[in-house]
Amino acid sequence: MNQTIQTQADWPTARKNILDFSHFYLVGIKGVAMTSLAQCLLDAGKTVRGSDVAESFVTQPLLKKRGLVEHIDTSFSQPLPKDTQCVVYTSAHGAQHNPQVEAAKSAGIPVFTQAEAIASMANTKKIIAVCGVGGKSTVSAMITWILTQLEMNISYSVGVGDIPGLPATGRWSDESEYFVVEADEYVTEPQEARNGQHHVPRFAYLNPTIIVCTNLQFDHPDVYTDFEHTKQTYTRFLKKAQNNTGYLVINGDDSALVSLAENISVPKTTFGTTQSNEWVI
Repeated sequence: MNQTIQTQADWPTARKNILDFSHFYLVGIKGVAMTSLAQCLLDAGKTVRGSDVAESFVTQPLLKKRGLVEHIDTSFSQPLPKDTQCVVYTSAHGAQHNPQVEAAKSAGIPVFTQAEAIASMANTKKIIAVCGVGGKSTVSAMITWILTQLEMNISYSVGVGDIPGLPATGRWSDESEYFVVEADEYVTEPQEARNGQHHVPRFAYLNPTIIVCTNLQFDHPDVYTDFEHTKQTYTRFLKKAQNNTGYLVINGDDSALVSLAENISVPKTTFGTTQSNEWVI
């Protein structure tokens, strides 16, 4: 237990902005988070190709609409396109040990996790980050839809198969002020975390201004030792709002979350079903 907690002492920062590259290869491109990233990169005028398993995913219509389906390698063994400048991978398909990821490293091609990649884009804007052990995708999609209905020019990345009423699950605009992003507490390298190494949560790379937290529970027992470990990780993430003179929106019915947020020195508002909340459902 102590080893795992200690290894999260120094969270890394997102590296150079991936928008400095032009040609991308996404290993595991059919995943909801990767498909969202692919749409953002295409909006930014980048070339995107990738690999994944042959079976059809919920993201298939989005990938087909953006002309990406025909560029997917289903073997993970084809050589990377010669013009590849950046490879992005997820925790699936062998993660950093995937043959194409290892080939990129051997060739000196920059390699990013999906969490690093989306954070390097989002951190150039004011981030609205939605975290919580449950409800992240739904609430991120709701916020994205609402702000779009208000005709705000926003960028966003939501890890779902589709957002009803919107044409995409990922969008990038150079002119947008805000970036709505799903902030996931799961780790970027699960196998290493299980071995007591590299316990870096996926949301560690984000520098949010506004944080929405839906709830706190003990989850991911493969990488978190207990609820206390989970709370330590969330405390550190919520405190990031302090660095940006930010704001917290929290579920006031969740006593563990309310107690944790008391130590975060930023303005807060609460929502829930009880009358003690500022916004009552």
